[in-house]
Amino acid sequence: MYPDVDASPVDETVIAQFNYLFDMTYNPAVTKFLGIGNSLGKDTVNGLDMLVGQAIRSVEIWEERTFTQDEVLSILNYFRENWNGAK
Repeated sequence: MYPDVDASPVDETVIAQFNYLFDMTYNPAVTKFLGIGNSLGKDTVNGLDMLVGQAIRSVEIWEERTFTQDEVLSILNYFRENWNGAK
């Protein structure tokens, strides 16, 4: 995780055993772990969706409002398209 972006919790031989990889880290958007997975053709996802989902749920609780599924998807898509991680 930023700033230690050159580390992976496991090496390529472990990553190669799985089809799907999830890294709760969202900064950088593509960690070394996910980068190795991408290079091996694995399906990968970072922690941005979880971060945004938790923020949405917090607003729902504290503001006593509910987001529709379309609103949630719109917010998620906005961050997916605009988040680049650390610069």
